[in-house]
Amino acid sequence: MSQKHIRHSEFARWLLHRCLLAGYADNANTHGSVIIVASIALSDGLSPELIADLARTLAVTEEELTAAYTSEMRERMTAELRDHPDLAALEARLDTIAPPD
Repeated sequence: MSQKHIRHSEFARWLLHRCLLAGYADNANTHGSVIIVASIALSDGLSPELIADLARTLAVTEEELTAAYTSEMRERMTAELRDHPDLAALEARLDTIAPPD
C-alpha cells in the first residue's frame, strides 16, 4: 500500500484530526507519525499496548480507536486477497458450488 493511499485513508484522516484536537502541531512530524501508525494499523493491526497508549494520548477510548481502523483494514485485506490469482480462482470455484446471495 503506497504512502499516498495511506495518507488519504479514512483512518489517517481520523487520526490526524484526533492528533490536532489533542494539541499536536499540524506539521511534518505529526503527518509523518500519522502515516506510520496508519500504515501499521491498516496492514497488520495495532497491538493492545499501542492501542492503549494511543487512546490515552489522543483522549479517546480504546474501542473508538479500534473501531476507527478495523473496518478499513478488513476491506483492504479482503481486496488484496481477492486480487491474488490463486485465491480469485478458488473464490470463483466456490461460487459455482455455493453461489453468493
